[in-house]
Amino acid sequence: MVSFITPDVAIGTSLDAADTKVIAEHGFRSILCLNGHFVGCEPAECGVEALKVYDFIDGPGNDPWLVRQAVLTLEKFVRLSPKVLVHCRAGRSRSVVIVAVWMMRTAKLSPEDALTFIAKRREIALTPGIEELLYSEDWTK
Repeated sequence: MVSFITPDVAIGTSLDAADTKVIAEHGFRSILCLNGHFVGCEPAECGVEALKVYDFIDGPGNDPWLVRQAVLTLEKFVRLSPKVLVHCRAGRSRSVVIVAVWMMRTAKLSPEDALTFIAKRREIALTPGIEELLYSEDWTK
């Protein structure tokens, strides 16, 4: 199930991202894949203009530099090709962290406020250890 966090950014599952009917129904123009599901795919195959694939671990051990790259990609997609679907497998952990960091950068929210904002719009279930990314850097820079 797709949940819009902002008018231009939604979180969904890998099944949502693979369903071109869901993509068209919601008007998505970009997909930010966080679980490696779309490695080797072209955007048009997914029914979008822009696609970027990362393969994050669902738990501790992710490189903060790659998190920053994913967030910068999200910023670019929001600016150039909105609406954006951000997904991992279930859309409750990795996707939540990336969108939370994006909100920390763009809306200057604290980690707690960003998570609360998202949780009001989508069920979240952070895998233990992944939340460390929210505190690993000053994401506002």
